[in-house]
Parts: sequence; C-alpha cells; structure tokens
Amino acid sequence: MAGNLSVLVAILIIPFYQTADWLFAIFDHPFEVQRLELIYFRILLYGAPFMVIANAISSFFSGLGKTWTVMWVNFLGTGVNLFLDYLLIFGNWGFPELGMEGAGWATSAAAVVIALTFFVLMAKPKYNRVYHTLKGWQFDRPLFRRLVR
Repeated sequence: MAGNLSVLVAILIIPFYQTADWLFAIFDHPFEVQRLELIYFRILLYGAPFMVIANAISSFFSGLGKTWTVMWVNFLGTGVNLFLDYLLIFGNWGFPELGMEGAGWATSAAAVVIALTFFVLMAKPKYNRVYHTLKGWQFDRPLFRRLVR
C-alpha cells in the first residue's frame, strides 16, 4: 500500500513543481524570500515520495504500540538532516556551499534514510511472518486505479 501511495504522490507532485512560482507568488513575500522558498520547495518534492513511505510505515509501528521505534528512527533522520545541513548549507569538510539548496537536499536525503530504515525494520522476519509486511509492496493495479479516481 505504501508503495502505491508513493507512486501516486510522485505523479501528483509534478504539477506542484511546474506551478510552484505561481503558488508562492500568492503569498506576496519579498522577491528574495520567494526565490529561496522555490529552491527549497522544488528540492523537497524529490523527497516527498519517501516522506509518504516513512509516514505509512511509522503508522504501522505506532499501531503496534512500537512508538519508541518511531521516535528513534526519526531521531536518526533528524541527526542525518543536521549533519548534512552542516555540510551542504555552509560548505564544510570540502563540500560545496549550497545555502538553501543544500538545506533542501539535506532534508530530502534524511527522508530517504528514514524511509529505508523503517522499511528494513518492517521487513524483519518477525513482522513479515505475522503481518506479511513485504507482500504489501507489490504493485496493485486495481488499488492504484481506486486511489487515482
């Protein structure tokens, strides 16, 4: 199910990438603020499918009462984000100074780390045996059609 949702999100965000200029102009922020918002937003869209996957899988663990797992995975993601922010925003340790663009890439990369960590934990035999967690990652064409409608 989460795999289907992430494909759907990936498709649905395309118009937001194309219309982001218009969307952010609505808020009438100063030009420089809008420029930075657009840079950050467009890069975050690349991480959006992973954010959907992470949220879906974290709900699985929350439903099982494994809220500590959710907390620690999110702590890990926050740590990755902070570390990559340090490297990419300011150009430390030989990385290029990317400013707002670096912040966007750091956040998107952290979303990938969170999603992959949740997936690895969910794929453990103890969960797959009882809840068939890996079966839900097969593409389900009828379900996808229902989601799109």
